[in-house]
Amino acid sequence: METSREDFLCSICGDKFSSTRILPCFHTFCEKCIDALVCKSGEEDKNFQCSVECPICGDEVLAPNSNLSAKDWIRSLPRNFLLESLSNAGRGGNKCDPCFRATEDTVATYHCENCNENLCEMCYSYVHRRIEGFQEHVILEHAVEEDNQNTTSTCVLHTNEILEKYCTSHKLLCCKICMVTDHRACSEVKPIDSIAKQENTHEVPKEVQSNVVSVIEKTDSALIPVNEAVEGHDMKYVDYSKTVSSTVDNMKKKLEEMRNIFNEKLKETQRKEVNYLASAKKHLEAFLRTVAEAEKLLKIVAIRGTRRQMFVTVLKVKSQIQKQIERLEKQYGKQFDFDCQLNTEVEEMSEIEYIAQLDENDVETVGIDEISEALNSFEDIFQFDDSEPKTQVNPSKLKAREIAKYDEEVSRYCSDCVPLKDGTVLLLEIEKIQALSEKNLYTLYELPGNDDFKLSKICLDEEEKRVFVLTSDEKIITFTFHEMKLQRVGHFQTNIEIAGFRFFSNKFYCRLCRSDEGIAVLNESGKLLRFLPGPINGQEIALSKDGRRIYFDNHQSIFWQDVAGSQSVGRAESDNHSYSQSFCGLDIDHYGNVYVCETLRYEVLQVPRGEETASRVILDQDSDLQPLFLRFDREGKKFCVLYSDYSCDGLVKVFDLYIDDENEENSDTE
Repeated sequence: METSREDFLCSICGDKFSSTRILPCFHTFCEKCIDALVCKSGEEDKNFQCSVECPICGDEVLAPNSNLSAKDWIRSLPRNFLLESLSNAGRGGNKCDPCFRATEDTVATYHCENCNENLCEMCYSYVHRRIEGFQEHVILEHAVEEDNQNTTSTCVLHTNEILEKYCTSHKLLCCKICMVTDHRACSEVKPIDSIAKQENTHEVPKEVQSNVVSVIEKTDSALIPVNEAVEGHDMKYVDYSKTVSSTVDNMKKKLEEMRNIFNEKLKETQRKEVNYLASAKKHLEAFLRTVAEAEKLLKIVAIRGTRRQMFVTVLKVKSQIQKQIERLEKQYGKQFDFDCQLNTEVEEMSEIEYIAQLDENDVETVGIDEISEALNSFEDIFQFDDSEPKTQVNPSKLKAREIAKYDEEVSRYCSDCVPLKDGTVLLLEIEKIQALSEKNLYTLYELPGNDDFKLSKICLDEEEKRVFVLTSDEKIITFTFHEMKLQRVGHFQTNIEIAGFRFFSNKFYCRLCRSDEGIAVLNESGKLLRFLPGPINGQEIALSKDGRRIYFDNHQSIFWQDVAGSQSVGRAESDNHSYSQSFCGLDIDHYGNVYVCETLRYEVLQVPRGEETASRVILDQDSDLQPLFLRFDREGKKFCVLYSDYSCDGLVKVFDLYIDDENEENSDTE
């Protein structure tokens, strides 16, 4: 595998790296290029913090505080001496760069930090020392630069510290400060040099490159629909806009047509009313004149006529007025009137809040599952620790010693428990979580009254900072755990039937039961990452300290399976017992031995590490106490056992493991 000049070019300026600086996201750029990207607007504000967005991954990086100027902050970022060293090695070692460009082979004795070039004595003396503009450059003697190039990479979090160790539990490189802060409780922290010398590391670069190529291929595949979506982005929104605009235009057209029809009808009605009113006025005025004439006639007859003439005239006037009233009633007996009522469907249009609704949904991203699966293979590549303890201990010399006992405090409804490294036991009841410590009982969490599920299983993360609880309705609830206080921070629905579960390296390993068998691996959001086959029956699951091996039972035998997929079975049988076994409770000690409760014989068995190994009794309790399950702490040197007595009350005992070596005891006595 050969490298080219392009492999050592800055992805921002396109030139050879000059004074390399590494961002916390592990991407390397020239110092001057990072300075050009730093957001400096508002720098006059005393609380302003410089920031930069990585042009490769997009991560935003903030300066540690507002007291640092942009230049000081960038200068504090670690240099990529490895990349610089490999760049020099590609030119044949420490050669003078200007001479190399002139096809001359000259050994470099100096290094210019500003130009990021190696210089021979001639180039240094007659160029950098004499030409104006170069005099302010920082020049290092080659021996100093060579030491820097050979120095192990610096820690990204603590830029002045060298990376010296590798934590196999977290799969992280760490410096001295990291070891005494984030990894002080980790038991498997090894020197980088010792890991690099292991036989299985020489194939790692090839395997990593192969897996990176696989991830690239999967990512390219995932980009295809994204690129297609980008290309069709404008057209999609134009189509949506056209559809809505066309709908609105059609609505406008229809409404305009209906308005014109209504206006025509309204005009016709108006004409009818005007004609009616004009006719009514005409006839009423004529009737008024008739009545007035009748009144005049009656007045004259009353003054000058006879009684007979009066009588006849009144009857004639009455008959005339009556006929005219009948004609008016017939023609205008009903007053002309009209009403206007809006169509309810049209009226409801005023309540319409939108023409079309844009529903934004989270859809499974195409190809991300394939990328995630390809990345899972990295776990198997970087497993440098084979989980064997440095000092081999004969399992038969391991003894269990009782160090604590909790009886009155333990409820018969206890469903699980787990010990902490300090000896405290977290006790899970069906409705609450409690802590047992030095004969004191603390209630850490209690289910609200409106929850209709029960608590069934409990486990911790590697740092004992988070607690995970499995519920009867297949939810996993997450709590933060600090200073003996639990804070519920979220949950997710698994939609699978889980018998037992453990948490390691940001993943849940769930033992399936009933309709499903095997192991389901979920991420912290509950998404299924992969499925591992397993035996039928059984309830328990345990993980080795490095997370590479999964243990489970089928009530009678102990099985183990590598995460890679290979499976073996170990016998878990003690001597002089012929009846069937019934296993429950399962966990692993510091040395890789398996422990299980045998409920029929009221024993706790040890299954020594190694295949096809017979078990032995490590705790032989009296017949009044039946062990239900056991759990080790994260160190694997303390474990607790939950018992049930004849009255069905609970009892928790805490034990520690010690090596029973007569020679050591004699020497200690002497």
